[in-house]
This record gives sequence, structure tokens and C-alpha cells, in this order.
Amino acid sequence: MSNRIDRSAYMAILLLIELAAAETHSNVDGVDTLCLEIDFVERVAADFEQRVKDAENKLSTLETEVKTFELAAACATADEDVLQFHALSAVAKKRARTARHDLDAKKNQLRDSANVLRRRAAQLKAFEAMWSGNATYSGATFESATYTSATKGTAHKGCSINVATEQQTQNTCQSQLGATPKSGAAAAEIDSLTYIHALADTKFKAPEIKVGIAAEGNVGTSLAGKTTDNQACGQISAQSLKTATTGLGLAAYTPADDKPTPEKQFLKKAGGTDNQCEEPDKPNNKLLVTTKHLANAICKAQKKIATPGLLSAAQVSDLIAETDLQDIIIAMLSATGTSDDKTKDKKEATKSLLGDDKKTVEDKFIKKLEQNKPGFKVGTTANSKNLKDLATDQDFSLALAFCKGSESQAAIKAQAAKTTIHEYQEEPR
Repeated sequence: MSNRIDRSAYMAILLLIELAAAETHSNVDGVDTLCLEIDFVERVAADFEQRVKDAENKLSTLETEVKTFELAAACATADEDVLQFHALSAVAKKRARTARHDLDAKKNQLRDSANVLRRRAAQLKAFEAMWSGNATYSGATFESATYTSATKGTAHKGCSINVATEQQTQNTCQSQLGATPKSGAAAAEIDSLTYIHALADTKFKAPEIKVGIAAEGNVGTSLAGKTTDNQACGQISAQSLKTATTGLGLAAYTPADDKPTPEKQFLKKAGGTDNQCEEPDKPNNKLLVTTKHLANAICKAQKKIATPGLLSAAQVSDLIAETDLQDIIIAMLSATGTSDDKTKDKKEATKSLLGDDKKTVEDKFIKKLEQNKPGFKVGTTANSKNLKDLATDQDFSLALAFCKGSESQAAIKAQAAKTTIHEYQEEPR
């Protein structure tokens, strides 16, 4: 029994070690400054935005393939060519529908998440900008009314001085990041992250200011005071500002040296052990993008948009093994649209129609469309474009109508040629 317990404990320890290793992301751990967090969230936002753009571009290309095969099927004259292009068009349509479905399901979340990250970056930059710079002093004056001491809580008379600090408007982060910042590497692995490093909500506040008070004028040797200083205020009249010989003055006004640094924030609930994304607390009521809101936005967007490969890039020999294409061809070739679910029969039927070349669909089927130019006219101008180019042209609909019209006319003529009208019988109306 004891050996069994020891072994169980040992296995549990190993599991904990594995989990700890899985929860460690060296690149994210390197995001330890304000500038690195800004760079990280901007990169991730750009990544999410680019995913939507890439998927939309890919979908457009997939839909163009559909139009290419559809037009080719309408304009083909040989029966085998018509069947081939109808089959390819049907498969291309299914791929395009799959791509559109996944794009529609994920694009809004990706865009929303990117928007949250952009707001977070702006928030961090504003925080960086409000960090006090060098101080300048002006307007020293005697205050006739008493004021309550900030440290003693009692009434005093004294002087005031205006302190202005330089505004930080120059973005110096780029020079601080270097050529290969950890933030870039961390953003590149965003889909596998279980936590991030982000500035804690409590850190978004005005920086602590160190105020130095020193002797001004002749206030005794214990404070090492000087004999004269016209910036001091040690008397009870405004005139004394010019000729003060005793008093205390503002010697230094400096913000804290160290800015706050990002801290670990898990993307999922319960410190990363829950399978649900961290939920922000009423984000619409917050002035800030909180760390939980940031974590939620990243967690919910850790999904790639599925985009099937282009049919034109597939090898014919690989394509005939796809069940979607097999089912489509069986539906086209058989009277019932089924093949008793015999995979071998389906594959053979597909192979008999398309072949099993090592050529790509582009090389075997699409390139020959470059030689086919439908003979319709736009106004008085004869068409000069081939079928492949017409798929992306403004005259696509006209070309499709022309080819389908020609096909219908040919079918009508063929039917008319087979019709026999017997004597004393009225011609069909």
C-alpha cells in the first residue's frame, strides 16, 4: 500500500511540474516595462485585425474560383468538360461557404478584441505622457489668508509658489525596445498563452512626488542656512519676498524614479485553472480598460479563422480522395445520386471524370480557359477577354448570360431537330 501511495504522490508531483512548465512563457515574462506592454498589446491588436483582413481576402479568392468554374461550365461545349466544371464549381462553393461561415462566426470577436487592445495601448501611452518631467518654479507670493498645514493640520500663514512640470509628448518607447523585444516574440505566440503581463489597475494614478524642503536665508547653523536668498519666504509680508533673510524654501520637486511595471494576469478564471475566459466587471462602466477586460479580450480571440485551401492549388490525384467531391460526382453521374456508400466506387467514379494526374487543378483545368473567349459583344465592341479573366471582370454576368443563353438555344434546336410532325397533325404550339 505504501509503495502505491508513494507512486501516486510521485506521479502527482510530475503532473504539477508539467503544469508549471506549461504555465511558463519566457517571452511574456520578459514584458516587464510599460513600453513593452504597449508594444505587446499593439502587436496583438494588429494580429487580430490582420486575421480578419486575410480571411476576407481569402474568401474573395475562393468566391472568384466559384465564378471561374461556373462560367467555364456554362461556356463548355463538350459534355465531359461541362460535368468536370460543374463538379469543381460545386466543391469550390462548399469551400467558400465554409470559409464565410467561420469568418462570420469569429470576425466580430476579433474586431472587438482588437478595439479593446487599441484602447488599452492608448491608455498606457496617456499614463506614460502624464509622468512628470523636469519642474520649473514661478509666482512666489505671500498668502494673506491662513492655510492648514498638510502635515501638521494646524493654521499657518505663509507663501505659495507655482510648480510646473514638463509634459512628456515624445514617444521614446521605440528607442527603448531594441531590435528584437520580448513583446514581439510574445505577441507571435498569442494563441498559446495562458497569461500575460499587464499593468495592474491600481497603478493607474498620478506618480508620487518627492518634495524637498530646505533652509533658505539665515535660519541657523543647524539647517546650514544661507544669509540671504530672495526666493525664500520667511516673513509675514509680501515685501519680505525680496529681502528674506530667514525661512524655508522648496528645494526639490521630483516624481518617483521607477515607473510601475506589468504584473502577471491569467487569461482564464481561477488563476488560469478554469476553462472559461476571465470575465471583466461591467467594462462599459469603467473609465479604464482593466486587466481583466484585457485578459478577456485576448482569451476570446485566441482563435484562427479557418480558410480552406484554394481548389486551383490542389493536385488532381489528391482531390479525387476527398469525400465531398466524390459525393458531388456520384450525385451528378447516377440516377439516384447515391453509390451505396462504397468508397471504392465513389473514388473510381471521381477518377474516371477528373483523372488522377499529379497536375494541379490550375494547370489541368483552368489554364485552358485562357484560350476560350466567349463571342459576345458589349455594345458594339466584341469581347476580348478569356474565361479566366472574366471571372473577376465587370462583364462576368454578361458572359455567363451569353453562355447559358447559347446553351439553351442549342438544346432547343437539338430538341426541334428530333421532333417529327406527321401528316394531318397540328404542329405543337
